[in-house]
Amino acid sequence: MVHGSLSPDSIVVAKDKHLRIRNYQDARFFGKREEHNIIFSAEERTFTDSELNFIAPEILEENLISPAADYWSLGCIIYFMLSGKKPFEEKKREDTAYSILMNNCDIIALPVSIEAKDLLIKLMQLVVEMRLGSGPSGS
Repeated sequence: MVHGSLSPDSIVVAKDKHLRIRNYQDARFFGKREEHNIIFSAEERTFTDSELNFIAPEILEENLISPAADYWSLGCIIYFMLSGKKPFEEKKREDTAYSILMNNCDIIALPVSIEAKDLLIKLMQLVVEMRLGSGPSGS
């Protein structure tokens, strides 16, 4: 499954104190492994300002996507949690989208551990095949 629009707004704490993911209206479910690539077209989906900072570049470019797109979003959410800032936020939506496509996010400057930076770099990798979570079975 690809959620396709993970953001802090889509994560909630349930009554049992467990985290839950909501807003599955854009999710895509897959069958066999060879069916794990899909395209979200612009006609299908427009992203709110709060979601845009967390959307994988391959979704913005309307390229084939896989579950690795959600790993990109997870990296952006972790960045936000560690820094208090959205990773690509600009004044204009077009500039935010461009910043995502160019991966203009200064992870190295974050005042966090080397291990946290390493995780963010691996999750927010522009080359999908090199992104953490893009391998067989999400490795």
